[in-house]
Amino acid sequence: MTLSIVAIANLFIAFAGVLVCGFSILINLMGIGRDKTTRVFFTAIFISLLIYNSSLMLLELSKIFPREDVWLPGLTAAGFCTYFFSVLTAFLFTEYVITFWENTYPRSSKLHLMSGALMAAGAFILIAEQIRGHLFIVYENGTYSTGHIHSLGYLLVAIFMVIDLLISISHRKDLSIRQGVAFGIYITLPLITILFRRWTADLYLVALGSTLSMTVMMIVAIYEHAEEYRNQEIRNAKLKVDMMMSQIQPHILLEILAAIKEIGTKDPDKAAAVIDDYSRFIRRNMANMSVTGPIPFMDELDYVLLYISLQQLRYGDRLRIHYTPIVTDFRMPNITMGPLVEFVIQNSLGKDPEAVCDITISTDEFPNRYEVEVSAKGMPDSGQADMEEMPASICNVNDRLDAVCGGALKMEYLPGGIISILITLPKHNKIRKQ
Repeated sequence: MTLSIVAIANLFIAFAGVLVCGFSILINLMGIGRDKTTRVFFTAIFISLLIYNSSLMLLELSKIFPREDVWLPGLTAAGFCTYFFSVLTAFLFTEYVITFWENTYPRSSKLHLMSGALMAAGAFILIAEQIRGHLFIVYENGTYSTGHIHSLGYLLVAIFMVIDLLISISHRKDLSIRQGVAFGIYITLPLITILFRRWTADLYLVALGSTLSMTVMMIVAIYEHAEEYRNQEIRNAKLKVDMMMSQIQPHILLEILAAIKEIGTKDPDKAAAVIDDYSRFIRRNMANMSVTGPIPFMDELDYVLLYISLQQLRYGDRLRIHYTPIVTDFRMPNITMGPLVEFVIQNSLGKDPEAVCDITISTDEFPNRYEVEVSAKGMPDSGQADMEEMPASICNVNDRLDAVCGGALKMEYLPGGIISILITLPKHNKIRKQ
């Protein structure tokens, strides 16, 4: 290839690197998908890479449009930046790797000192050799050439990469497959481009390899942190289920036992049947505590109907249930409708001894979602409700729906003492195991 073609190709490579770095910096500043420490490190890394690629662009522009009065003042700085910021990028990523593992690595403080000392020594050598003209030479006619120790920059980068490799190997059992692949790309891609550089007419493959490998590392960091955040939400949702069950059980058990005692004095046969229902309810409660995944809608409905049948022991005909499910072939997180029905009963029959509560449970299917509605007539006319004013059990249901399947809960009071609670379950989100 002729010099002009190589220069143009290098210019496009450097320009692409600038665009990628700028976009990556924007993502980090927006705080997408990662913790603060990771964002700070990757922002600094991509700023360093941005200066590195910008300096390469300036050098190639001076080849394509040679004018000594225009390019001469900036060539020396640009030439030095290509070396310094390539080393700085490697140093920053090494610091990130050490910080990433410092909670489990006993020698992390010593590694910080070692990498910092190596960077300081490397910067001193680069500055000294640049002044002496051994690293990079700019001539008065606006041209430049590399000095006889220009490989020093590559050597320093390689040392930092070896440190990264050794740390990664020592923690290989703790790395996910994605992290292992990303570290492998980060180590091998720049080294491969360095080896092939001598046969590719001085194309900026090293710059391309470094930028691409760091971009892969950032994408993996975003994905891993997002997945960990989601897993933490699901773990929190499981804890909320346990908390809800521990809150629901005591007062329900006492109320139902009192009702069974009263029935037993009047109708022993009916009391025996009620005890069977009560036993099934206890078993379902105990089973719900150990459920690790979504359950069929009909299982959740059967549990709610069993709960309502036991509550009817206390309230008799004042509590009525109607269910008209149009579609039942879907799954939902357990302990979803139970707290809603309990809330309705407590805030209607529990507050007004003369009230009558009609509960309706219905379902519907749409192209992108399932909907489950729990509505009731007989509520006090309290106006529009808002989630901040709802009890913890209802807010927990809403949080769990979002964490487990991306669903949502909407509660609305309507005129005439009617409450509507709408559960939305998106079809495109697979319900995750808790």
